[in-house]
Amino acid sequence: MNRTGFALCLVILMAVCAVSVTSRAGGLVLIAWIERRADSILAPTEDAPQAIVVLTGGEPRTREAVRRYRETGLPILSSGGDGEAALLKQILQNKFGVPVRWTEDQSLNTEQNALYCAEILAADNITRIILVTDALHMWRAAMMF
Repeated sequence: MNRTGFALCLVILMAVCAVSVTSRAGGLVLIAWIERRADSILAPTEDAPQAIVVLTGGEPRTREAVRRYRETGLPILSSGGDGEAALLKQILQNKFGVPVRWTEDQSLNTEQNALYCAEILAADNITRIILVTDALHMWRAAMMF
């Protein structure tokens, strides 16, 4: 194969990759891969979790918090600045009947979520949590927490 043919094949391959990754199907495959990695980060340990920390960010996280609460009965900490934690608390309590014990409303990024949540939970000697976020942010959030 000459250089022109090789270059054309390379361009076509790159285009196919770009389309597949940016398509809905490609996105779902990528998310599934990320979720599998998140599951391995959060594999069960000998020590049981003591609380659920929910990082604000939309309906899927809210529904996962409800599911985790109903599964475990653990107390919930809602975390997110700009009024988002209070809104999440209101939705969890009023729409789903799920109590929220703590609200952290000062954080503006994931690092601050982790820092401020740790301070709140330390007051109750809580050191192990279930962290609720989404697949795209789980690895980074888990590392910070």
